[in-house]
Amino acid sequence: MIGYVGLILTTGLVIGFDNDDLTIKDFVRLEGVWRFALVEVDGKKQPEVPFATNKMIITKDGSYIVIQAPRVTRGTLKLDSAKTPKHYDVTIATGRLKGLTFLGIYELEGDTLKVCFPLQSKDRPTVLASKPGSGLLVEVFQREKQDVKEAMTEARRLEQASP
Repeated sequence: MIGYVGLILTTGLVIGFDNDDLTIKDFVRLEGVWRFALVEVDGKKQPEVPFATNKMIITKDGSYIVIQAPRVTRGTLKLDSAKTPKHYDVTIATGRLKGLTFLGIYELEGDTLKVCFPLQSKDRPTVLASKPGSGLLVEVFQREKQDVKEAMTEARRLEQASP
């Protein structure tokens, strides 16, 4: 389940900027390398994921990569920071889920990013929580000190090494 979740979230993100200043600021604040701190599906906490092989990289232009060694997923992210809760749309650009878009919500506080999105429904969640039977995934990420360029180089190496 963790592999599927990470794949959804991190499949190549190319972010579409709109003219909303809040949204642009959030894109800038999101830039960095993020480790999985918590993954919860249907209200059930999933086993911890080791940072060394599972992380998400977001660049200031909005592209993102999820690394779940040896798998690397790329996609696009569109934010709407003016909504409450804040909205994001993730479109997967690579892999078996290529072309799918997931409608989620997010909260960004300092070095903590929380996201929530449905695994089966096409309806955007209204609260950042996952309860039994909800069909929702909640992920919490913590910012890492790793350099974005270094992490991107690592991702390219993994992509080239995979069959």
